[in-house]
Amino acid sequence: IKSNFAFDRGEKMQVDDIIEKLSVEELVGQLLCFDFYGKDDPKEIERILRDIKPGGIFLQQMTAEQVKTYTQIANKYSAVPVIVAGEIEGGANKTIVELDSLPNQMALGSADDPELLEKLGRVLGNACRKGGFHWAYSPVVDINYNFMASASNVRCFSDSPNKEKKMAKAFINGL
Repeated sequence: IKSNFAFDRGEKMQVDDIIEKLSVEELVGQLLCFDFYGKDDPKEIERILRDIKPGGIFLQQMTAEQVKTYTQIANKYSAVPVIVAGEIEGGANKTIVELDSLPNQMALGSADDPELLEKLGRVLGNACRKGGFHWAYSPVVDINYNFMASASNVRCFSDSPNKEKKMAKAFINGL
């Protein structure tokens, strides 16, 4: 069965045609998403991108220029445009340091305003998209059952499953 999906990189190609042209190593690389930080060695990042050709890159704490540069390097070596991912639960500044931060999800959930969260998600999604990101690692949809759990407590909108669902849905709709 031929796929109907195609992307344009100068020429139209079907997904099946692209897959047929990739080596086994390149196909495996498409399953990988490497994480890179602004403090990482640029030469090491380029070596990894050249040798492994991952299908995605997870970027954190970078300048807008670094995001652009590493995305261009990844796409230079990949037969398929890479997916650029980032964690944005605390705001776009987790990915692009020049952008603004947000209150944690517990604070946002305490406003109990889905309309506000949807607007916030829209603004945040637009900022990240303009910054070159395609995939947002946000929102966290855990339920804060244990207020002492420092790994999750402020990363949740609520301790109520219904409120968590309502707030996460609004934020996701905005994104």
